[in-house]
Amino acid sequence: MSVMTVLPKGKHTATIIFSHGLGDSAAGWYPFAQALAPRFKHVKWVLPTAPTQPVTLNGGMPMNSWFDIRSLTPTNSSQEDERGLLASVRTISDLVASEVDAGIPANRIVVGGFSQGAVVSLAVGATLERKLAGLISLSGFLMLADKLKSMQVDHAPSYPVFWGHGTGDPVVRYQWGEMSVQKLRELGWKNIQFESYPVTTTTPKKSTPAPRNRLPALAEVLRRNTRPPVDLYCYYLFLQREGSEDTLDFWLDVQQHENLCRAYFKDLRKSGRTVREDWPRYHELARTRGSIYGGVTGIRRGDDGGEGVEEVPGNTAPASPRPSVSGRPQAFSGSDYGETRVTKEKADGDRRGPSLGGEREDALRTPSPRPRTPASASYPLSPTLQALYPHDSEDRPRNGRLAAPAQPYIMRDTAISRTDLIASAERIYSRYLMPGADKEVYLPPALRITEFTLSSSNLPTVTHPDYDREADAQAQVPDMFHAQKEYVYRAMEQDTFPRFLRAKAFGNLTPISALVRLAFGLLALWVGLATGFAFIFLDKKPKVSRLWVIIPFTFAIINLVAHAYDLDPLLVFMGLSETTPFRTIGIREPYVRKLLFGRALWVTFLSAVVVAILTIIFVLVPGHRL
Repeated sequence: MSVMTVLPKGKHTATIIFSHGLGDSAAGWYPFAQALAPRFKHVKWVLPTAPTQPVTLNGGMPMNSWFDIRSLTPTNSSQEDERGLLASVRTISDLVASEVDAGIPANRIVVGGFSQGAVVSLAVGATLERKLAGLISLSGFLMLADKLKSMQVDHAPSYPVFWGHGTGDPVVRYQWGEMSVQKLRELGWKNIQFESYPVTTTTPKKSTPAPRNRLPALAEVLRRNTRPPVDLYCYYLFLQREGSEDTLDFWLDVQQHENLCRAYFKDLRKSGRTVREDWPRYHELARTRGSIYGGVTGIRRGDDGGEGVEEVPGNTAPASPRPSVSGRPQAFSGSDYGETRVTKEKADGDRRGPSLGGEREDALRTPSPRPRTPASASYPLSPTLQALYPHDSEDRPRNGRLAAPAQPYIMRDTAISRTDLIASAERIYSRYLMPGADKEVYLPPALRITEFTLSSSNLPTVTHPDYDREADAQAQVPDMFHAQKEYVYRAMEQDTFPRFLRAKAFGNLTPISALVRLAFGLLALWVGLATGFAFIFLDKKPKVSRLWVIIPFTFAIINLVAHAYDLDPLLVFMGLSETTPFRTIGIREPYVRKLLFGRALWVTFLSAVVVAILTIIFVLVPGHRL
């Protein structure tokens, strides 16, 4: 199990152990801990990542999960994964023990979590022999409710518990949170502060995307401007089925990194300092080689050293080269020092997908799927996707033009520092680009980064002998992954995205579900043929009795044609499309609904014609008793 920590700004006197939800990771909550660290200067944050295991509710697909989820019905205790939950409880309990061994009293340790992580945290508090400071449950629910009375330790009911839940949460229902709190209070847990919020916590509120009379482009899916079954959630599940979700994770994490850098430059502008004054090495690099942040910094390639202070809407700047983190430039064929240019979008609404050169940089900006929290300043949170529900959160412009959606807000007391940027780059490198990384992304040799010499915890001083080299490497951090991000984007656009559209816009079945229909269809066809031939060779009278063959033939042909077209017409007429085997989601994209409805009518007509032909043949053929 991997663990990420955010060290306290002051003396370490307390610890918060916070666990993520299903399909997420510690990196998903790392920005929260970083943002809150200045407010809790003596608190160390410990963020564990759940092990990867198949999740029944998600069709058996492997993902980070604290325990298996077999049902989302809170009253069905027989479906609860007690063994998996208790294993995760032991894992978190070991982290508590480690903090105690490090000198932090148990009554100075808070255990909390989000969704699945909240469930584990409640179980830890109920069963841990050491008495903690308190518990946090965000969008959580209670498991093992029938056994909790016998399992809980004597001091468990005295815990102060903060429980936050969104009234519109579509996954962990608000009513489930209320039921869980009521059950705990019946067990003697009186010190529970239950707070409800008029917005969702698992799924942020979203605005309605403008209707389109065409299939969406990849950029629109990444911006969450589309609806199921061609939204980002379904695309992620499609990539997960093919084992290619790491590329999307990488793109989203780099998008977060770039937005973090953009927020840094905005903070710098608000402080009244210029980039030249605060970061001269980056200023010189951006002026000579270009940068994607020209709209924020006002620095243009080839400028004489001047610097604007206002962001120019719609302005585009050449992307920076893909530099080596060690400070040695690496060439990239077909461009000036690895430079990639971005092109403007068409002004009309019937825009095609982005060209090989990429789209306008602002148009590719993607919001994070995290809940919003009010703040005085903002930057995007980790975009690790939760796999239970689509996370759509975009603000549509009123004039109909495409624009970058608003980013989520998080609280922070201090401006983003250069150390934060280096830490962000360090995480991306160790997770995706370091040779042998768990989620290593394939890149051509010209785009690979073979080493990362910077450390966010040990920045060199001016008197350090390697200061010049590391200062040059720091200047490359903001634009470090842009070329790789563009390559991954083009790879998705040319490879996986067309197949995703083919699977979701022209069909509504998953491969496993289609194979099951093929098997049942062949079996029913055998039954129909056997019955039909039996009627013929037994010379069944009257012939009208032979019409019984229409039943197996109908079942057989519908399933066989559904397999051939990867489309179940009954599901389409019900407005449903499969996400994972035998799990469905509503078809809400108007153009896709129209396409699927038309194909469903054709499949129904074709099936009816074939069934009619087979039935007529086996009814009208003269009988001959053998």
